[in-house]
Amino acid sequence: MFGVAKSKLVVSLGRIKKALCAYRGKTCDCKYIKESDNDSSICRGSESASGCPEVMEVIAIVNAMTPVEFRRIAKRAGLIVEAEEV
Repeated sequence: MFGVAKSKLVVSLGRIKKALCAYRGKTCDCKYIKESDNDSSICRGSESASGCPEVMEVIAIVNAMTPVEFRRIAKRAGLIVEAEEV
């Protein structure tokens, strides 16, 4: 199975988070947002229904990994990771 470079993974997860959550930034208050037909997010008015906090946690965990840790975990998961550009 193929994987991606750590930096590309974080960017892609950020795009997913942006689609899940109406809030931009490091916090999520989805529960205070009312659903809107005009909103591009899929916010459901509840943090537990959107998956936003979980995606934010994954972004934080991946960002905290060193390149060596990321490659080691990716290998354990059976992923072939792109080399990071320096």
